[in-house]
Amino acid sequence: EEQTLAGVVVDHAKDPGRAPAGRGLITLVAGPRRVPELLDATSDEAADLLVQAAERYVPGIGGARRHHFTHTFRHGLPEATPQALGERAGFLARPVRAVEYAGDWVMLRPASEGAVRAGALAASRVLSRLGRHRPAGPDRVEDPVATA
Repeated sequence: EEQTLAGVVVDHAKDPGRAPAGRGLITLVAGPRRVPELLDATSDEAADLLVQAAERYVPGIGGARRHHFTHTFRHGLPEATPQALGERAGFLARPVRAVEYAGDWVMLRPASEGAVRAGALAASRVLSRLGRHRPAGPDRVEDPVATA
């Protein structure tokens, strides 16, 4: 069986304000090999397939579901090529400059979390050039690929 799910995000655990009091909000991300068939599925068909697969990780999710919203990215969510991954270490080790790069692509995470971490890393690098180096955020931002 093809991997139906690539991820389960418990959004209300990230920020309780993302769901009404006493409720939850969970994002189910389709596995890459299932995406082509889901692009043309109805919202109900896609949600039902993903919720059924999520039962393995979140038992009872199907019975607890009250609503669903399906969002598709027909031309989005990039995937890093082997060549890009091979060049990434050199990119991150480049000398600090007055202008730095930031964006979710720097952290290879097409989401707001990757963009925020990349912005913190860029700010930390610029501050280090000015002699005022501070860790980016509560923990020093490190390359997640190199430390994995």
